[in-house]
Amino acid sequence: MKFLFNGSEMVLATAIEEPKPLFQEFLGGLKGGADWATDHVVGGFFELVWEGATVIWDFLITFLPDIMGYGTMLAGALMILGAMTGKGGMMKVLAIYAGFMIFGLCILGGA
Repeated sequence: MKFLFNGSEMVLATAIEEPKPLFQEFLGGLKGGADWATDHVVGGFFELVWEGATVIWDFLITFLPDIMGYGTMLAGALMILGAMTGKGGMMKVLAIYAGFMIFGLCILGGA
């Protein structure tokens, strides 16, 4: 406990209220408003982004094997269509397919 001398007697330090200057009171109100904005607006935005990214990631992990299977059928169809039109270009389709397959297997292996 801390005591202060108040001219004629000793009083408890918490019993004495010193008046705050008006400018200091104004700055305290601004700080409180800034804290509210940081907590509710910015914090809410980052919470929304985090929840959205989590939902998208869960969806991707759930349906990635199906997407890889459809990608395989699409690559086969493109090779057949390329051979029918005489353009060939089988290596480019296979390279893109192999790249996406490796990418998908890395994601599924890490999940």
